Amino acid sequence: RPFDELVGGGEDLYWYCQALRAGETVAAIHAAQVRYISQAGVRDFYRKGRVDHRAAARLIEPHQPTLGGLLTHGAKLGLYAARGRVGWRGARNSFAHYYGTWVEARALRRKTAPTAPLEGTHG
Repeated sequence: RPFDELVGGGEDLYWYCQALRAGETVAAIHAAQVRYISQAGVRDFYRKGRVDHRAAARLIEPHQPTLGGLLTHGAKLGLYAARGRVGWRGARNSFAHYYGTWVEARALRRKTAPTAPLEGTHG
């Protein structure tokens, strides 16, 4: 089953949800390594993070990234890059993607937060 590139973000999550709805078994192989080859820059990964989070919000209740998680992710990426587990460019782009998801999650929470009436007003 190929990814539907017309989804416009979150193709892998969409694929996963469709497979489960079709009764298919989905397995994760945590030891597998994935290598992304992309010429995209930091801004592209930031935008992709925002789009991917928005797409996830349409399909599931997505993970809500926190500022602490963002900082931890950045520290891990710096450590991995320093040890040669990932390249510096890949670490930078991964951080930009995570930052994009964090920004979009905050924007969606603000957009859907209930507004309380002002004190002293009715209704």
